[in-house]
Amino acid sequence: MNYKIRISPQAEIEIKTARDRYENQSLGLGEIFSGEIKMGIDSLINPIVDHKLVLKNLRRLLLHRFPYSVYYIRNEKDLVVDIMAVLHNRQSREDLARRL
Repeated sequence: MNYKIRISPQAEIEIKTARDRYENQSLGLGEIFSGEIKMGIDSLINPIVDHKLVLKNLRRLLLHRFPYSVYYIRNEKDLVVDIMAVLHNRQSREDLARRL
């Protein structure tokens, strides 16, 4: 059975901010970034897909074409994947612990 995806409001803001930054760099690049994010997040509905634990039950999905990571928690009982953050790989992850 596949999982349902929920994206936190903070992660939505982070995705939009990054998309806008890439779009300002080069026309169309923001859309390519959005597609990469969507493809990565969509892959998380598959129960076989799993990534490295980075904090407690928080996992990290690295994007292939952009230096960003999607941080998520998989709830096995409710069959939900909660996207907690989408951060540039050079960004500090210290605030992630506070989000949990």
